[in-house]
Amino acid sequence: MVLLSCRATARRRWFFRTAAVYAFSGSILSICCFIMLELYTYMVLDRAKIITMLDEYMPVINRKALGVAVMGCMVLFIQIMSINIVRGQEVVRLRASLKTFTEKFLTMTFAIVILLFVGALCLVYANGLKSNIARGLLKIVVNYDEKADAREFIDRIQIAYNCCGINGAEDYQDLSAVNLHGIKNPLPNDRTLRGCPHEDIACLYPISCCFSVECTQYRLAELNIEGDRFHERWYKNKGNHAHQQTIAGCVAAILSSHFGLLDPKLPIFLVSLSLGLEMLGLLFAQLTLTGYMTLAESGLSDADESIAWLLPFSYPGPEDLVQVY
Repeated sequence: MVLLSCRATARRRWFFRTAAVYAFSGSILSICCFIMLELYTYMVLDRAKIITMLDEYMPVINRKALGVAVMGCMVLFIQIMSINIVRGQEVVRLRASLKTFTEKFLTMTFAIVILLFVGALCLVYANGLKSNIARGLLKIVVNYDEKADAREFIDRIQIAYNCCGINGAEDYQDLSAVNLHGIKNPLPNDRTLRGCPHEDIACLYPISCCFSVECTQYRLAELNIEGDRFHERWYKNKGNHAHQQTIAGCVAAILSSHFGLLDPKLPIFLVSLSLGLEMLGLLFAQLTLTGYMTLAESGLSDADESIAWLLPFSYPGPEDLVQVY
């Protein structure tokens, strides 16, 4: 018996066709959101020069947004074709036959192959993004004193994202202790900016970490204000000045900015949703095509009952069923 077969009345064929169209349409909506999100994220990170910073640690994959956007457009094209194929089964001359069925179905399944590849790229990117942003920022922070472009970059990031340090303001007390999220910190012990002593709290932090003009004036005047909690009072740090809605570190600030749209897990969710709907659409498309193919090959009318199936891998096969009908 043909595996997972069922009798397809006119009403059932209508249901299979409608369900396939809705599933493919939902997948189209998901992949459209995915493409827009990828391009938006890329433009934001590129404008912040994060993309360029990641070229050293994530070559090619850091620009995956451009590639997956192209592949997403390919999926959209296939999905639109799939909807046309399914809806075309209402028209007698467009119905699948034993000769054209495989070609039509394989065309629709190609979208799943692309979505799986896109999902794999997004997973690889998401797994390495946080640690490589931290590693890139640390390398630039180390050159903060010697290179003007490093100062400009760090100050711009800390001001734009209202953050201080890689994971928090305390990073500047010992750069060698910065957590790189799975990557070993290469710096020697007790590394600070300009070799500032740990007791000289006002010396340790860049001016862009300051909350206010008063803080900046203290920093510029290089006043030796003592106290272990100095940085908690004057510098951006998690938990203080809650009304200013500050975020501890720049890695977290970047990934949670723009309403969380830069979170690399969001594209994975959209691709997974699109893939799930695509597979559901293929299931109903298979039932639709086989149900109408029985009509086309047997010369039955639209009001007649036909046979629809999912897996034609046993006896009797599709050809045998058509002959019976």
